Amino acid sequence: MLDGLVSILLLWVAYVDHKTMKIPDKLNLMLGFCCLLSCIQNPNITLMERMFGFAIISVPMYLLCLFIPEAFGGGDIKLTAVMGFYLGWKRMLVGAYISFLIGGVQAVYILLINKSRKDRTTHMAFGPALCLGMWIAMLCGNDLISWYFGLWS
Repeated sequence: MLDGLVSILLLWVAYVDHKTMKIPDKLNLMLGFCCLLSCIQNPNITLMERMFGFAIISVPMYLLCLFIPEAFGGGDIKLTAVMGFYLGWKRMLVGAYISFLIGGVQAVYILLINKSRKDRTTHMAFGPALCLGMWIAMLCGNDLISWYFGLWS
C-alpha cells in the first residue's frame, strides 16, 4: 500500500516538475513521511542501508552543484535524498542509473531540437526522469540487481 502512495507522489512530482521546473518542498516532505512509515512497514532495509541510500546520489549531486551552478535543482537533490532513504542504497543505485539514462536520452533530444538555436540555454526538468527511474527501482530493483549479478556468475 505504501508503494502505491509513493507511486502517486512520484507521478505528482514528475508532473509538477515538468510543468514548472520546480519540485515543491511539500511534495518532498510527503515522500519523507512515507520514508518514515517504510521503516516500520519494511524492516528488511536496515537504517544503515537507508542512510547510505540517502547520501549515495544526493551528496555527489550537491557537490557537483557547488562547482557547476544549476547543474541540478535543489528539488532534484532533495528528491534523491528522500527516495534514497526509502529505497536503500542498492535500489537507489539502480534507480539513479536508470534515471541518468533516461535523462541523457532526454538531453540528446533537446540538443537535437535546439541545434538551430544560437543561445542554447534551454534547461530541462530532470525530476520526471528521476521519478521514472526510482519508480522502476522501487518495483523491480531487486530483480534487476539479481539479473545483473547473474550475468557474471
